[in-house]
Amino acid sequence: AHRDALKHHIRFFFQPCEEIPPGGALPLIEAGCLEDVARVFGLHVFPQWTVGQVGVTPGPVMAGADVFEVEIKGVGGHAAYPHLAKDPIQMGVAVVQAFQGIVARRVDPMDTVVLSVTQFQAGSACNVIPQTIKLGGTVRTHSRPWAARWLSTRGVGSQRSSGWRYWSSIQMRFFSASRSRRRRTASSIQRGLA
Repeated sequence: AHRDALKHHIRFFFQPCEEIPPGGALPLIEAGCLEDVARVFGLHVFPQWTVGQVGVTPGPVMAGADVFEVEIKGVGGHAAYPHLAKDPIQMGVAVVQAFQGIVARRVDPMDTVVLSVTQFQAGSACNVIPQTIKLGGTVRTHSRPWAARWLSTRGVGSQRSSGWRYWSSIQMRFFSASRSRRRRTASSIQRGLA
């Protein structure tokens, strides 16, 4: 209705699946959506605000989201004989608790970091200790180097030094939704069962 009032061309593009690789900005950029574009204004919904309310601020507003997966392998067994198993659920619970301590005790309070474990998948029967569990979640930060560093050193490193002698392997995979479409293995630790 006000096209005549515009002094410049305006291009709208909508970023699909910005938090799940390979979605996000990279496929749009590769498709050429930023060619001949002088400025970009990013918008994001914010359900905590009143409908119709708009907020504007210079600099970054939303953190980058990186996805991680953890696979822990133990030795399954019958629930009546837990002493004969290497329980990966117990290990997984300890990993989740350790992750929460990373942000609370190992991150500068001036940094913006949110680490959320959102998946804990284990077992299919109430009387069987599973052999493998999988954890997943996201790390959100404005500091890109920190996001890569926490997985390679603090995440698995703290678990390795905690004296676990009964797990067979912990594997962590790091997916950067905002930087790369490829899966990168941040750490893979293999250890023979005691």
